This record gives sequence, C-alpha cells and structure tokens, in this order.
Amino acid sequence: MEQCPTKKLKNKVPEEDWSGSKPSVKQLKVFSSICYKHIPDAKRSKLDDKSEKMILLGYHSTGAYKLYDPTNKKVHISRHVIVDENEVWKWETDTEIRNVYSHIFTE
Repeated sequence: MEQCPTKKLKNKVPEEDWSGSKPSVKQLKVFSSICYKHIPDAKRSKLDDKSEKMILLGYHSTGAYKLYDPTNKKVHISRHVIVDENEVWKWETDTEIRNVYSHIFTE
C-alpha cells in the first residue's frame, strides 16, 4: 500500500519524512458516530442534563467538532464533546436526517 504518490518517500507520508516522526491520528474519530456535547452550567438548570446526544459530522476549521442535532435539526460547533465510536447513527432507517445531511454537504 502506497501512502504517497512519489516513490522517493518510500512508504512515508510527507510530514513523517520532513519531521522524522510519524504524525498522530488519535484525534480522528469515526464519521457519523454518536457523541455527547457538553452543555455549560450557565445554559442549564440544576436538574437538566449535562450533555446533548448528537451525530458527528466532521471537523470545523477552528479545530472543533461539527455536530448535527437530530431533534432540533441544526448543526453545532463544539470542542467539548465525548465521542462514542462504537455507536453509529443508523442513516438507512432515518430518511429525514439523511436528506438534511446530504443538503448540508451539497451547499
């Protein structure tokens, strides 16, 4: 398996050849995983939930996660997220959300 289009790098990614160490990919998460966005104390009362269940869409240019809220049908950006990569949203059973999702990425 070749990782770079040039044979000069000999199965290395360009950053690894340049810096001498392999780049970390631990921040990458499984697409469409169920995740939980933290709700700050100022935006909830004492007995409210501390997180909201969302769907991981990808990454924002600021380094935060891009999330989709299926109940409010809105996209959120947040850094305070716990991602459950073992639980993935069932796109084939929810046609309404699948249509919204395709609309978000075709714009």
